[in-house]
Amino acid sequence: MKKQLLLIIVFITFTISLFSQSAWSLRLKSKVELRSYRLTNKVEMAEASLAGATITLYKGSTVVVQMQSDGNGEFIIEVPANGDFVLAVSYAGCNTKRFAISTMGVPEAIANDKYTPSFGIEGVIMARAFPTIDYSILSQPLAKIRYVEKGKKFDDDELYTNQMLGSLSQLRNAENVLLESFTSTNNAGDIALAKGDCPLAKTNYEKAMTIITGERYPADQLIKVGNCLKEKELAAKKAAEELAAKKAAEEKAAQEKLAAEKKAAEELAAKKAAEEKAAQEKLAAEKAAEE
Repeated sequence: MKKQLLLIIVFITFTISLFSQSAWSLRLKSKVELRSYRLTNKVEMAEASLAGATITLYKGSTVVVQMQSDGNGEFIIEVPANGDFVLAVSYAGCNTKRFAISTMGVPEAIANDKYTPSFGIEGVIMARAFPTIDYSILSQPLAKIRYVEKGKKFDDDELYTNQMLGSLSQLRNAENVLLESFTSTNNAGDIALAKGDCPLAKTNYEKAMTIITGERYPADQLIKVGNCLKEKELAAKKAAEELAAKKAAEEKAAQEKLAAEKKAAEELAAKKAAEEKAAQEKLAAEKAAEE
């Protein structure tokens, strides 16, 4: 009985000691924003605070805590001491953003229950993924946050952050090239449509729909192209009918003219024959008279 009591006391003492060493936590705060695009024959981008983004703190594959950003897109999360974690920010239809956080290595002289370190991530931008773009770099943490002896504070690994910024810049350039291809193709379609070249406009809008799928602008413009083609077809049909009517009228006029000329020729021939007959009869009468 005494041995069991002694073990309980040792366990409680160890637990209290462990708890006192880990009582502090790193307060991590940030703001989530949603970057949205309106793509027509140009790129219009907007950013707004994103409420309802899911913030999940992992330790390995275990979820430590999960929450959502508030109405202003902001969140504050307490990261436990003495551990390595990954903070994931996710939202439907957007690429997940990750941050590595280590609360290891804080000196015992500092790490007590009154230690209240904090760190602010400048901002987390959530955005949709575009087709054909390689987003594999986002499977890695955007930043590594850890305790820095110099300054005795939590900060990001500057070298790692700069490397990631370079990779993100390349990713952004690839997106810009894709967006430029999409919008310039739409613009070529708009120019062709304005000039009445419906087939060329149709070709460009259909091409734009293969560059970035699911966008409304080229689909909406194809409706205008359909109306344009219908108008062209009706105009061509009307022109053909008018041409046929004109040709028929010309043929009728030509036939009437030919008939009139034939009739006039016949009348002239009859008149001439009558005059010749009359002259012959007169000549015959005069001869008879002389005889």
